[in-house]
Amino acid sequence: MRESEWLASLNKRRANKKTILKAAVILLLIAAPFAAAALISMLSNGNLEVARYTVDSPEIGGSVRIVMISDLHRKKLDPTNQQVVDKTALEQPDLIAVNGDMIERDCTEEEAEAFRSLLERLCAIAPVYFSVGNHDLPALYSEFELGENYEMVRGIEPTGLVRLFESTGAKMLERNYEDIEVNGARIRIGGLYAFAYPNRYYTAGQYLPIFEWLKEFCDTDRYTLLLSHRPKSFTISDLPYRWDIDLVLSGHTHNGVAALPFGLGAVYASEAFFQRYGKGHFKVNGTDLVICAGIDGYKGVIPRVFNPPEIVTIDILPDRP
Repeated sequence: MRESEWLASLNKRRANKKTILKAAVILLLIAAPFAAAALISMLSNGNLEVARYTVDSPEIGGSVRIVMISDLHRKKLDPTNQQVVDKTALEQPDLIAVNGDMIERDCTEEEAEAFRSLLERLCAIAPVYFSVGNHDLPALYSEFELGENYEMVRGIEPTGLVRLFESTGAKMLERNYEDIEVNGARIRIGGLYAFAYPNRYYTAGQYLPIFEWLKEFCDTDRYTLLLSHRPKSFTISDLPYRWDIDLVLSGHTHNGVAALPFGLGAVYASEAFFQRYGKGHFKVNGTDLVICAGIDGYKGVIPRVFNPPEIVTIDILPDRP
């Protein structure tokens, strides 16, 4: 190799190294603030936030404020989760919806008592309705078919835990409903864990009682409010029909646990990457759907990133002129 060629090759290698070094420095400068922000967001996971949404309805007849609490699992924001109670009280709700996955299937006596105490303190604020999620389903109901994705398609016989929790004054909603009046608003409030539409999990015979219950639930001129832990049932776009339900409250997604910064949404939620329905207020097939990102992360292992624990406040207002 000639000396000139050798020098040219050497200079080229040096230039390449400088380019790589510059790229590494730039990448580090970009990544360092992001990593720091992610760390700060994880360290702040003990601070509960409140997300707020407004729903307009010509049928409500009066203004109603609901606080939704979801997906506590075994999380303790403080020794007795008093922060949940205090944040809820500050919102001055007319109703409190506790929307599933508050305990685990292997719930201990200590954990059951902690949740009973939480319900009791919430009941001192406003009427409380609680519904079932996939994690607490086996603890709350003794007869069900546990198939893929915890599909309950048969029995709904409550265990002693339901009776314990209802002793606080809270009302369990699972394939049942109540007609209530709040601030002049006539509301039918119900709860349903099962999918609201036929799918591969159900045979025709298994789906029939769900269909019949939903038909009865919707047969009213009252404002219909349904606690349904998993939003997936109501985010199906290609439906042969739709249920006449005004508002569905859901949790389950945790907004993917790890989310993108600046409120850009979940990385992975509801069995899909960059799922649209991670948290927030949506209009789906004529129904208002509000999804709470919940309180816990993922099984206490994966921390929430850019996704603070939350409860949700929903103001249902008569149509404004």
